[in-house]
Amino acid sequence: MAVDEIACMPAVRRCTPERHPDHVAMLGIGFGRQHDHQPGATPDRNPLLNIAQPKGLPHRYVVTRYGIRLGTADTDFIMVKLVRDASGTDWSAPPACISLGEGQPACGTVLVDTGITGMFLTMPPDRLASIDGTPTIPSGTPVSIDLTPGNSAAPLKFAFVTGASADPAAPSRITLAGIGRRPTFVNTGAHILNRLDCLYDADAGLVGYRPVRQ
Repeated sequence: MAVDEIACMPAVRRCTPERHPDHVAMLGIGFGRQHDHQPGATPDRNPLLNIAQPKGLPHRYVVTRYGIRLGTADTDFIMVKLVRDASGTDWSAPPACISLGEGQPACGTVLVDTGITGMFLTMPPDRLASIDGTPTIPSGTPVSIDLTPGNSAAPLKFAFVTGASADPAAPSRITLAGIGRRPTFVNTGAHILNRLDCLYDADAGLVGYRPVRQ
C-alpha cells in the first residue's frame, strides 16, 4: 500500500493531516468494512485475495501471532458462517456478543485488528458502568466476547480482565466509541492473537478461530 496523504474526518481522535507521510506502515487484509467509512475496502483491493503467483491459490489465510499463512488447508478451527453484505460482493463482519462482568450480553459484530494494541468497544449505555453520567469500564472488570454466538455445539469465548497487564491477551486499553449512537461492535486489537489464531476463507464465506497451541 502506498500512502501519499493523511486526511482527518471531523471529530476523529489523534489524527494530524499530512502530505507525503513517510511513517505509515499498515496494509489492509480485512473484509466487511465498506459500511464503516471505507468504501474502497473491497475484495479486489485486498492483496491477499489477489495474488498472481502461484495461480489457483485458495482465497484463504490464517493470521497468527507469528505471521500469516496463505492458502492453508488447516481444518482444526471452529468455523462461523458469514452472510453476504449489501453489495453482494463481500462478506459481512462476523457476529459477536460482548458481556461485561455479570451483565447481560450485547450482540453485534467483531473486527480482529492487527494494527492496534488497544480495543474499541461500542455497547448500549445500559450495559456500561457510569461515573458522573459518563460511561466507563472500571479496571478489574471481566470481559467476555462470544465469537460463536448461537453455536452451543462449539462455543468459543475470548475473555480477559480489564487492567490485567500480566495477561498477554488483554488489550493495552479499551476506548468506548459511539455509545448510544452506533450498533454493538468490538475491535479486539492485536492482543487476541496471543490467545487465538484466526482464519478467513473468502471463497466459502467463513471465519475460524483456534486456541493458540502452547
